[in-house]
Amino acid sequence: MPDTSSSKGHEDGLSQAEANAIVAAGGHFLGASEGFWIVFACCVGGVLLTLFVVIGAVTLQTRRRVTQAEEDESEDEEEQKDLPTDPLPNKPSPDPGFLQRVVFNAGKYGDGFAFNADLSLRAAFLSLLCASTYFIPALSWWQSNGWEMSYVIVLLGFTVYLDLGTTVFLAWSGFYGTLLSVANCWLLFGLYPNGTSSDNNSEAMLFGYVNFFVFVWLMFGLNFATNAKMFGLSWQAYFSMCFLNPGDRSVFSRGLWDIQLHAGETGALMGTIWGCGFALLCVLVPTCMSALGKAQDLALETAWTHGRLLQHVLEHSIAKGGRQETSTFGAEVKKLREHVKQMEPHLANSWWECFDLGIAGRSKARLSKLCTALEVLTDWAEASILAVEQVFEQSENGQDHARLLSKLQPELYHLSSVAGLLLRVCASIAVQGRADDRQDQVQDLLGALGKEESQLAARCQAERQQLPQRGFSLKTVPELALAYSLSGYSRQVAAHAAELLEEDDTWERRGLLCSFLYGICALFPGLSELQSWKYYAENLKLMTTFLACFFVGMYGIGCAYGVIIPTWSSTAGGTVAYLIFQGGNKAAALKKNADRFMGVGLGTLMGQLILGSACSVSQVLHAPWLFYALLLIVFALFFASFYTYFASPNFGYVGLLVACFFADQLGKCSVMVGSSLNNYEILMAQLLAIIVASLMDVLADSTQSIKATEVLAEFGSLLETALKTFETKGSSSEDAVHFHRPEGLALLSSASSAGDVAGKEPRILRLPWRAELWENLMDYCSEAWRCVSLLEYTAAEGGAHGGKVRKAVAVLLTSPAYRREIQQLQLRASRSFNLSKRFLMHDYLDHDLPMEALEMQLLESHKLSLREKHQVITEVGAVLPTTPASVSSLVDDQLCEVAMILTMTEALAVRLAKVETVLVQQPEMWLLME
Repeated sequence: MPDTSSSKGHEDGLSQAEANAIVAAGGHFLGASEGFWIVFACCVGGVLLTLFVVIGAVTLQTRRRVTQAEEDESEDEEEQKDLPTDPLPNKPSPDPGFLQRVVFNAGKYGDGFAFNADLSLRAAFLSLLCASTYFIPALSWWQSNGWEMSYVIVLLGFTVYLDLGTTVFLAWSGFYGTLLSVANCWLLFGLYPNGTSSDNNSEAMLFGYVNFFVFVWLMFGLNFATNAKMFGLSWQAYFSMCFLNPGDRSVFSRGLWDIQLHAGETGALMGTIWGCGFALLCVLVPTCMSALGKAQDLALETAWTHGRLLQHVLEHSIAKGGRQETSTFGAEVKKLREHVKQMEPHLANSWWECFDLGIAGRSKARLSKLCTALEVLTDWAEASILAVEQVFEQSENGQDHARLLSKLQPELYHLSSVAGLLLRVCASIAVQGRADDRQDQVQDLLGALGKEESQLAARCQAERQQLPQRGFSLKTVPELALAYSLSGYSRQVAAHAAELLEEDDTWERRGLLCSFLYGICALFPGLSELQSWKYYAENLKLMTTFLACFFVGMYGIGCAYGVIIPTWSSTAGGTVAYLIFQGGNKAAALKKNADRFMGVGLGTLMGQLILGSACSVSQVLHAPWLFYALLLIVFALFFASFYTYFASPNFGYVGLLVACFFADQLGKCSVMVGSSLNNYEILMAQLLAIIVASLMDVLADSTQSIKATEVLAEFGSLLETALKTFETKGSSSEDAVHFHRPEGLALLSSASSAGDVAGKEPRILRLPWRAELWENLMDYCSEAWRCVSLLEYTAAEGGAHGGKVRKAVAVLLTSPAYRREIQQLQLRASRSFNLSKRFLMHDYLDHDLPMEALEMQLLESHKLSLREKHQVITEVGAVLPTTPASVSSLVDDQLCEVAMILTMTEALAVRLAKVETVLVQQPEMWLLME
């Protein structure tokens, strides 16, 4: 941590006697000092003001969207009149604000650059205001009141982030952590006003140690939010070091009721309040960077993209197409999934903006339901893509193309148009947070959607009767699957729209008091992990690291031969408190600690070089005006550092540390105080903290490459289990479908996060890692799991909502050929994932007999999609009813259900074939083929 936590921070200020005299002169009111009431008013007033300002800003932003939607309502009504032929409206585009639109030219340089530059400009400008208090005499009153503005910049850097919700949470947790350590400081010096320098030195010393260990244990054991632990432990290292040092002369308040405004802990608390306020100002002015606003923009854009994708799929599936179009559709679906994935954290963060209150709270609740629906809808859209992929494959093989689809084109296009419009209306309602004035429109669209589904089902049945084998043949199966997937998509849109019309005011039942209590509980995100041994092992490592640095700072290093680190210095403990919670483990330790070295060293040395040189030149030339020119350099450095922090995925932590440790040098060279203490001791203490944290990472953490490989193997077992379950459950229509989708997604997410950092592990540990193989496996496994999920959706009567197994599954499983195909897929999955695990856990020079046996099996196998597809169609066609039952939707059509399941099974086989292909491309396989 920067030197604001140094035990030397307040020795040059007021003496304890002078501070006591100020308290006595101010008198007491209602049993407490004047300083107590000022601090109390600042804390309570700051929290309440923040609450109302944040709620007001987000509510105003949401109401503006409602007003804009009402202005466009007439255009939507005109669009609804001509549903089948009306073209898709223009893509919704949010207004990024003047700075992003004009100053940073978002249209030319990209939205990402403009957004990050806008936020960096705000943070740099406020940091400049804090820095100017050291160089402009007229602003020196900030320092004279005991507020270290360099610490305000540090807190600003660790608090402000990409949206208002995250910033509010970081500010609240940072304030809470500082308040806990300050309150503990009041307890320490309230019981022993002079610390260990008093007459009862041994008693105070014992109490100080016990108090310190209990505080540290509670901070780690209760698993507070990261910012709360960082600021709480960092300040407690300083307070306890001053208390335990008999020679310390720093000024502290003597208890809660005798708070002194110039005391060390009061300066920390007030600096935290100012830092939190500036951080919130960054994301509120001139435009509000709201997480809820981002979620609303994504919802509108995603709903619009869904409608466009459906239209393009239909157009290209009926026309002559090929693999290029399918790849384009696949990229579009991947983009949709990314949008939905981005919406989830935005909605989670938006609670800290609206607290589930008012129109913004209603919008958040409806958007959460829409996000869940969009996730399922994206699966159904991908089912359409997979069906189109097989339609195109038939065209390339010389078979008739889109014969049935051409006849169903009008009905399919009408159905997709109504579904797309209904989805856009649902997204608009979710953004507005109310459906009162659009219920009639939704009801009309639901009726139109049901009518279009019935017409499509009737037309499809009529056309099938005119085809050989009742329309169930090798070339019509993917076409029927495409029609089924669009019908299932429409059914899911209708289900969400019906749910949207139901009044649900649960988000309005939480008042301000409940929101405050919920905010307190949110500071303990890891309470659910308290029973986990892994949780205790990780916290034991972090606690050991912090305590080691604290006691090394207490006893010093090299004191007998020239000081390397002086005694009674809290810099090492304060610094490591900022470093140990910033993510990373053995896999990322090298990268993380390199960032630490660069950030801490570069920020400190640049501060010493730039500020120290300017200070020296100013004193020689007697030119204090030089500091005004220096502010431009300071502003440019802050802007570059914050932009790196916000924009760079690899060096963001470096940018944050450069800004914070550069800010720490501001107080050491200013027009008021001139040149100050050399940074040697501080740098050595910070270096020690980094080395200790690095060693603990390497010694205590597990390797992520091994973890990623084990999770991938577990995923392979789950995929095999899902196929077995599908085969056995289909034998009885009374059984309910068990959805394995959440388990698989969780395993894929865990494997992906571990694999992202596995490549950063130092190779000296002989940990093999094949990055290209891993990336391909992750892509193909994700695709394969979506095929399995669609199989389970189709097998259940309630679709994604669950239900009994459809009769069509039992019909399909009457085919011995299909059962053989499912069993063959299980064997292929088992072999592929076992071989993948062995490839990822062995070096190229290792030889393993079981591994070579699996390799030979793979080389001798035929990587086909489905070997007996024609036989399956023949066997299933023989048991299907001659006259299909009349249904209102293709989702309930038994023939289309069978076609959908068969198509998704073939798509799964194609994905497993891709996995086998990347395994064959490994060097060991080439050696076997020679």
